[in-house]
Amino acid sequence: MGHHKYSVLKNAFTLAEVLITLGIIGVVAAMTLPVVIANYKKNLVVSRLKSTYSLMNEAFRRSVADNGPAIYWDYNLKNPEFWNRYYAPYIESVKICNWGEQDSAWTESWNTNLQRACSAIAYNSEGKRVNINNNQNKYLLKNGVGIILGGTNDNFGIDLNINKTRMVYGVDYFTLLPNGTFRQEDYNKGLFYSDSEFSSLRLARGEACLLFTNGGKTSDGKTLIQHCAEGYGHWSLGNTCGALIQCNGWEVPKDYPVRF
Repeated sequence: MGHHKYSVLKNAFTLAEVLITLGIIGVVAAMTLPVVIANYKKNLVVSRLKSTYSLMNEAFRRSVADNGPAIYWDYNLKNPEFWNRYYAPYIESVKICNWGEQDSAWTESWNTNLQRACSAIAYNSEGKRVNINNNQNKYLLKNGVGIILGGTNDNFGIDLNINKTRMVYGVDYFTLLPNGTFRQEDYNKGLFYSDSEFSSLRLARGEACLLFTNGGKTSDGKTLIQHCAEGYGHWSLGNTCGALIQCNGWEVPKDYPVRF
């Protein structure tokens, strides 16, 4: 009996061994936890981005069914009239933030008590202000997403999390635009290009995926990654951060320049 007790005591962990083991576990957790959290945030952003993308495209398709091909919509309408005619009937919003209610480029300096949900201000990963669509109505949806109307009526800003303290370009803020190439001045002249037949909305037009694949540069000499890091899109391609995700099979690429 005494020999049995001795064996148990002999094989037990000492306090020092327990503390060393806990320390090792703590170090491993400290090293891996940030990666786990970042991956979770990435997956959450992509999930919300895809669901919003699908929501907007479903509204687009329903509107086309009722109002005819989008290429023939009345692009002379100003926002929010364009939105109210072609999108609002197919997307239920819980609140409309008029541009005067937003802490946008025009109002931030003199009105600081506006709710974050109505915000039309975004920042890049370095904390610098980003010039995004603002001074237009913003529609808050049931799923916590905000749609910011653009300065023109053929593109929209997406605020993926209206409850978040700060809106970051490439994490919270993206844009949607028609899949084809649309030029208002050509439309007014009755001229269209073969690739102007709108079929859907995209985060960035198809040409962006070619640049993503070959690492090419846009017309201003910058890559999509450079655009995304600095916090702005490209006039003909659209949202560059969105392009990096959409063109990568709806996954955040390893060299994505914005931190999560």
